[in-house]
Amino acid sequence: MLALLVIVALNGLLVYKYANIFLPGPRVGFYTLFHKYFQVSGFDNFSHITVSNGRLFYALARHPLYAAVLYPLYWLNEWLMRETGTDWAMPLLALVNVVSGFLAYLFIYKGLRLIVSHRDALLLTWFYFSFAYIMLTLMVPDHFCLSLMLLAMAFYYTGRALQQKELMNMWQVFLLFVATAGISLTNGAKIWAAELISGGRKSLTNLRRLVVVFLLGPLLLAGAYYWQYEQIIVPQDRQVKKIEQAVLSKNEKKRQDIQRHQEVKKAHSGKALAEEGMLSWTDISTSRWDTAVENLFGESIQLHRDYLLGDTLRNRPVFVSYRTPVPYIIEGLILLLTLVGIWKGRREKLLWVLLSWFALDMFLHMGLGFGINEIYIMTAHWSLIIPVAFGYGLTKETRSQGDKESGSQEFLPSGRIGGGFLVLYLWIYNGWLIVSFFLEQIQKG
Repeated sequence: MLALLVIVALNGLLVYKYANIFLPGPRVGFYTLFHKYFQVSGFDNFSHITVSNGRLFYALARHPLYAAVLYPLYWLNEWLMRETGTDWAMPLLALVNVVSGFLAYLFIYKGLRLIVSHRDALLLTWFYFSFAYIMLTLMVPDHFCLSLMLLAMAFYYTGRALQQKELMNMWQVFLLFVATAGISLTNGAKIWAAELISGGRKSLTNLRRLVVVFLLGPLLLAGAYYWQYEQIIVPQDRQVKKIEQAVLSKNEKKRQDIQRHQEVKKAHSGKALAEEGMLSWTDISTSRWDTAVENLFGESIQLHRDYLLGDTLRNRPVFVSYRTPVPYIIEGLILLLTLVGIWKGRREKLLWVLLSWFALDMFLHMGLGFGINEIYIMTAHWSLIIPVAFGYGLTKETRSQGDKESGSQEFLPSGRIGGGFLVLYLWIYNGWLIVSFFLEQIQKG
């Protein structure tokens, strides 16, 4: 219940901050309104726009079924706007975050409960939700909270199947893949990894299972993408281009604003592997060391006080340093304990599932450089490895997933004290900075 109250409070804070701007509805276009006024780090406001006017501005190829979540909200919001004169997009998306965030909390706790005792699973769950960009994921109107819920669900069901020494239900894996890849395409590969690592040879020798899990899902997503592209994207693009040309031909200031934004974006982006296509999103020049220290294991877990929640495409440098050595010490401690846990749990298949998820994201972000200049906003996709590794590393001993005693392992006293300190520190530190940021923005009006 406390977790639910915290998630509701975080979403209430964001809604309250923007209520006087977004709830009355626009005096200008929805895109202009949300793009101009909404800023919480680098999170997109495309979900707000879709629920307000039905237009899809996000990359459909990367989120092929996200519209299935947003369009029912748009239809409801369209009716509510006619009846009340109020745009309910923001409260509706906050409700989605509350439900998916609380379900993520429950699934993560239940998954950790397969590894450690009740009170230690609670400690690790609260530890995970104290991460800066997990707290933000719970409240921003983006797709990440839904992704977090689906990955948490996959984590739990994979762990349960391993504990029972059984394959996951074939259709359950299919639905997990479709839903997870539908919200964020690359996360679908994590469901495949969980299937292969947990099922092993049994997954590869069952032809029917291979067809359902590895062929039927991608075909369904491809069909959904093609239909949406032809029926929604193409007509919308024609309309949007006409409006843009009309506006830019009459508004020199608007043209200059767009040009300045593109210049800032280019300045904060590294050298790509190609000028066009998917490879244009890569980055081979941004420092990987600074990214790891300041952003991947830094900002993701502990906010920087300077340029607080700034956007690298607007007003934040790619790299910001902490003011004191304390956050670096905390960062080093968390990384060290994670490595210890990985070593102690190196024979556990559930840990290997999480490691495969982490490796995939690191290949995309740290290897190819996709989104590397704001890697911290993807924290919900890769960071579950940290509390799981802690679960193996801080216990008195490590048992196999098949052991009937699994889930009853107790933390070492020093582990419980240290874990409690980290939880308390991160909740106070990140919570204070997030709340103070929004309260300050509210006071500014």
